[in-house]
Amino acid sequence: MRSTFFAFCLLLFGLLSSYNASAQSVLYETQYRPHGLKWLTLETPNFRIIYPTGDDSLARRAGMILEQQYPSVKNLIGAEITKFPFVLNNYNDLSNGFVTPFNFRSEIESPSIKDKLLNPRTGDWYETVLPHELVHVLQFNKKGGVADILRLFWPDGGRFINGFPPVGVHEGIAVYHESSEHVSPYGHGGRLNYSFFTNRARANFSSGRRWTGGQIFITSDYSRPFNRHYLAGSPFTHWLQKKYGEETTKKAIERHYKWFFLGYGLALKNVTGKSPKKLIAEYHADTEIDEKRRIAGIPNPTTPKSSLVELPYKGIEVHRPVWINDKELVYAGAFYNARSGFYRYHIDTKKNVNIDEGLIIRDYNYEVRDEKLLYSKYYADERFDRTFKADVGIYDFRKRKNTRLTYKDRVFSPAYYGDEIVALQTKGSDNSIVFMDLDGNIQNEKISFPDTRFISVNPNPRNRNQWAVIANKRGVQAIWLTTRDGIKQDLVQLPDIGFINASAFDLFWHPTKNAFLFTVDRNGVMNVHEYDLDTDRVTQLTQSYYNAFEASLSPDGNTLAYILQKEDERWLALLEKEHFYNATVPSSEWKNNTSLNERINRPLLGAELSEESKAWEVSSYKSDVGWLTPRAFLPVVENVPGSNISEVGLGFLSVDALQSQSYYAEITGAQNRAWWEVVYTNNTFWPGFQIEAFSRPSFTRFEVDVVNTESGEVDTRGPFTNVLQRRGFSFSIPFRYRLRADTRLTSISFRPQLNIDQFRFFNLDGNANSDFTNRYGLEFFSQFTYRLLQLSRDIQPSSGLVLFGRLENTLNDASVTQILASNDDTELQVQRNFTKPTGLSTGAFLFLSPLRKYNQSLQLQFRALTQTEDLIFSTESLVPLGFDGDIFDRTDNNTLRFSSRYVIPIVYPDRGGLTVPAYLSSIYLSAFSHTIGSFSGGDFFQQPRTIIGAGLRFQFKLSNLIFDIGAGFAYEPSRSQGNFIVGEF
Repeated sequence: MRSTFFAFCLLLFGLLSSYNASAQSVLYETQYRPHGLKWLTLETPNFRIIYPTGDDSLARRAGMILEQQYPSVKNLIGAEITKFPFVLNNYNDLSNGFVTPFNFRSEIESPSIKDKLLNPRTGDWYETVLPHELVHVLQFNKKGGVADILRLFWPDGGRFINGFPPVGVHEGIAVYHESSEHVSPYGHGGRLNYSFFTNRARANFSSGRRWTGGQIFITSDYSRPFNRHYLAGSPFTHWLQKKYGEETTKKAIERHYKWFFLGYGLALKNVTGKSPKKLIAEYHADTEIDEKRRIAGIPNPTTPKSSLVELPYKGIEVHRPVWINDKELVYAGAFYNARSGFYRYHIDTKKNVNIDEGLIIRDYNYEVRDEKLLYSKYYADERFDRTFKADVGIYDFRKRKNTRLTYKDRVFSPAYYGDEIVALQTKGSDNSIVFMDLDGNIQNEKISFPDTRFISVNPNPRNRNQWAVIANKRGVQAIWLTTRDGIKQDLVQLPDIGFINASAFDLFWHPTKNAFLFTVDRNGVMNVHEYDLDTDRVTQLTQSYYNAFEASLSPDGNTLAYILQKEDERWLALLEKEHFYNATVPSSEWKNNTSLNERINRPLLGAELSEESKAWEVSSYKSDVGWLTPRAFLPVVENVPGSNISEVGLGFLSVDALQSQSYYAEITGAQNRAWWEVVYTNNTFWPGFQIEAFSRPSFTRFEVDVVNTESGEVDTRGPFTNVLQRRGFSFSIPFRYRLRADTRLTSISFRPQLNIDQFRFFNLDGNANSDFTNRYGLEFFSQFTYRLLQLSRDIQPSSGLVLFGRLENTLNDASVTQILASNDDTELQVQRNFTKPTGLSTGAFLFLSPLRKYNQSLQLQFRALTQTEDLIFSTESLVPLGFDGDIFDRTDNNTLRFSSRYVIPIVYPDRGGLTVPAYLSSIYLSAFSHTIGSFSGGDFFQQPRTIIGAGLRFQFKLSNLIFDIGAGFAYEPSRSQGNFIVGEF
């Protein structure tokens, strides 16, 4: 695939900009999905629900939710859709939902998300994610403005323009809708009504470092919280809607769509009559009044009495401290400058050690018994994209040994149950309780309930027959006291501990008495509570300004370890028993709460099917060939090699909704002939394949020496200019296997390719002067990546190794006979011979971090080319910026390069504006060196040349477009020459 040009910026900015058709592999990429899934399509009036066999009820319910929500979202956004595809997949435990303007569709992982991120009171996963993503669907499909011109030949490109408002604008209005009465019938759903979400923004507001207008809406690359555009964008949008009218955001976005290059800030000013700066100041003033009132209403806070554990890292995000013994804790941690995973902390010595690196499941339900940590983590599938499975493991603190107990069993939230383990296993959008032995063998017995998602099952360590279960039943997340044998009867009753306007989390059994701790978000703040089974009493232990959660007690019961929200971070805090808040919660708030009856028995959104929905048709996804219709028509302008002539034509491409098949095709004209190319990729199975067929031109110029056999005189004829037509076919099979892909990447990939080509020559009049000649060749590309690690503030990877190589080999010699017209119009018959060229390109990247705590990193690079005299690879690919003059003669066929690059982050400004949508993410220093030379025979380096240099680089955004540019100076000591450089270094 070659360079194409479309009139994108000509239409939008008055300039011509280029588009690389190979971006099909990025914008319209294909992916591997697990085998054995038969995909079906459910047609509703406005949507196409694509789902695997067995999920018919989920698909029909999804259709009901979307159709029910469509009128309110349509009114909120002011856009429409037709037969929009929603893909439901059931195989990825690392749940999420998204909408993409390219290959315009939404995809939802059916398994429920496994953390506190979403408000439990909304209901189940589908009730939250589908209304939210539907807002994004209509945002991208909103018409009006200059992007409509682009839609004429590339609808997805027009939708991409709709993504130019800062991300927090779109997420803000989506969370606003998610939190409205249109989704939650009781008006308490959505993240705007959820203290775990809202108090993180409040903690920042009171920190003295309030987020600016740019920080509210523009995503954070290097500073916590990384979901800041959700946290800040949604409350500002809620304030804006209430203060200036329910259509304020809608009108501002509409104006931005029309004149997107003027920025969202000016659009907002046009609608409200106030500049973004004044609006933010007004928002801060109103919020400050509310926040002062809220803080004043918190009596006897425990936050000042807590001691924060000082950890030796930056960017603290820690969770669920659990006591190993009376002096040591284990917790889950993620930092700017340290690995993510489990850490062991000693209270007296302050020693803090990473004991296990990995992608911990964010429900943080793990426990310690007999100095063994029982946990669950996500593991990436070896072959299939975006596929993670939850599995259980044990870490032995004494042996310092980690053992994975299950393999792709989709089990999580484990707890010890005598000589067994009880855990949860994914089942559709809900889950089941399962049992396994200590070796990870899962028993046949499973416990599940309709419309019920278990959050945790916690057997009493001192009483095997006593369970405390946190479950979410239709938006009521509460605690049931039960037993293994009695759970089926108990769970149909009202919960033992259930709050009408709050949810329960983080259950942990008391180490010395018959009681347990849990978190509840009463009165707009998460706090740690205790329930005593002997006295049947609930006591509030913490009184936090913002959030206190995920607590456990020391073995003697005197010290509470918990997570405290502190400004933009989450810290490990300790609170001594004498400082507990110790306020008894009236039993009327949580016990025998009959007002929960209506909510706990309500039908889930979309669960009651209409007569119309029962008639919606289902068909096989395979039978849908509509994806063959091109998604884009792009003008193509390509320079013909060896000339100043351009091919001009049209390219078109498409991909199916599941991204399992794609094609790119183009037809061009040059030198009075038509040329073409077609590329087809099929990933419906692993490893898939790619086929390419083409007919391409290039120009050749040469002279012919004619020898007079009688006189011996040489008569040079020419130069002759000919057009070389190369047509052919290639077939390749990409293999990729991931050994690890969580916090680090270890993988191996290789791609064999067979090439079958024909070529012939034409004169400039378009007449063929030779027959076709066949060439056959093989290509092989391989890459091995080992433990590649990039921390959240690393500019480049800080650890790991990458090895790669590409071999191209032509299998046969070839010759072609040309009939040429000489200078005197006589014909010459010339035989041109072509040998079998072979080439190897190979290299290695080694990443080290001498000063990881400062996010500094060193890259060492080796690159080499070796090839026959008929060159395959251009030596120019080895030449970086900074060298003055030609490095290699074009006949050099053995070349190599050694390079180094040391990166020093200087500052992470993480600031920008809204009126002028420019945002500076980081400034860093890049120091480098390059040594380039040739080699042959026993001489490793021949006439090497070396440059050293350094420069400043800036990572910034214009709206949502990311750039990394810099300027520096390169110096070549052997020639005493220096050059200023701008670009990649």
